[in-house]
Amino acid sequence: MLFYLIFGLAIVNRRLGVAVLCLWTFTCAAAMLRRALDLIDLSYPLSFLLTDYNILFAFGIVSALLFRSLSVNGASGVLAAGGVVFAIAAYLVVWHDQSGLAVVFGLAAALVITALVRFEIAGKVRVSKGLVRLGDASYSVYLMHGPVIVFVAMILDRLGLASCLRTVTTMGVMVVAGLVAGLVLHVAVERSILRVLSKYLVGRRLGVRCGYPSGHDGG
Repeated sequence: MLFYLIFGLAIVNRRLGVAVLCLWTFTCAAAMLRRALDLIDLSYPLSFLLTDYNILFAFGIVSALLFRSLSVNGASGVLAAGGVVFAIAAYLVVWHDQSGLAVVFGLAAALVITALVRFEIAGKVRVSKGLVRLGDASYSVYLMHGPVIVFVAMILDRLGLASCLRTVTTMGVMVVAGLVAGLVLHVAVERSILRVLSKYLVGRRLGVRCGYPSGHDGG
């Protein structure tokens, strides 16, 4: 919600919004570096406001700004780099129980997504309908995956499976559960809301173009 507030500020006043977003991102990065060096241990609410996850917003923004200027050959290198970074991070998590790698996984994802979007625009990649559907549901997946992961962890613990399953298996179950829950929310709720909002916004645009006052049906 804090990101949405800052992004809303950028819509109202671009310079002020961008300045606040940059300051927030750099502060989060500084806090992450100091934690890594054992120089600081933030307590709530600063630990939440300055969490490493907030830096991932910047990765998404940079990806959206740069992917169009990236060449296809350059995208190949970016994709390879993203795959290497992701593989290293996954290895550290699964086989060495390393934590605190959110930024590393975020960087890998940003690199891979940037390259794949560039390939898609260049016609080098054809996306299946299933992946398009999953992309449509991405926001619902984002909303649902957190509570679903907690719920699945509780269920596995109650069933005594948490200590029996390998970390990679547990992660796989959580990923599938989060995706399914997000898809259900998208189909059952999000699509209906978007359909209503689209009709409302299209109606308002047509009214403005035709010179009708707000609320006038044009009849």
